[in-house]
Amino acid sequence: MKTVIGVIASLTVIAAIGIGGLYVYYFFVLPPDLPVPNLAIERTPERVARGEYLATAVFGCMYCHSERDWSLFGAPPKPGTLGKGGEVFDEKVGVSGVLVAPNITPYHLGDWSDGQIYRAIVSGLHKDGYAFFPIMPFDVYLHLATEDVYSIIAYLRTLAPIESDHGGRRMSRLMTFIAHSRVLPADPWDVDATDPVARGEY
Repeated sequence: MKTVIGVIASLTVIAAIGIGGLYVYYFFVLPPDLPVPNLAIERTPERVARGEYLATAVFGCMYCHSERDWSLFGAPPKPGTLGKGGEVFDEKVGVSGVLVAPNITPYHLGDWSDGQIYRAIVSGLHKDGYAFFPIMPFDVYLHLATEDVYSIIAYLRTLAPIESDHGGRRMSRLMTFIAHSRVLPADPWDVDATDPVARGEY
């Protein structure tokens, strides 16, 4: 009987140490401090056009980062609000906490380097080092072709700066755990654009 009790006690201690270690790792060690790439992206007309297409029609960036007109089908962004941010995600939409879509116009991103924006899109890290919550699916965007990310950044630089500041976020421990665990380095699928099968898969 003493042996059984001893085994149970040992397993309990091991489990407690393991849980404590995971807690420390996910709340104090993560997110990883991924390096910021040294980028100076040329803002060509082709890149800006491609970036506008991707940000508005494919990835829906402007649907979260603009004011939306819910009186119209599809709730498109209101004219003059592209990139303004302010969309709130809270308990009403199933979020355990409060998230506010940030302003992504040059008003807010003006002091961000191209490399910091690149890292934010593909790895979900703010320029100050904290992790975004993957309601923005950066864990999918990490596979974006490098040129596509460059195009999105080039487009964002052309947006009209809109003076709009938003409150901070509030995340539960579970949300923090999820956010920290999703931060990964970029793993771009730079496919051959002339291969229709590879392009279709991408």
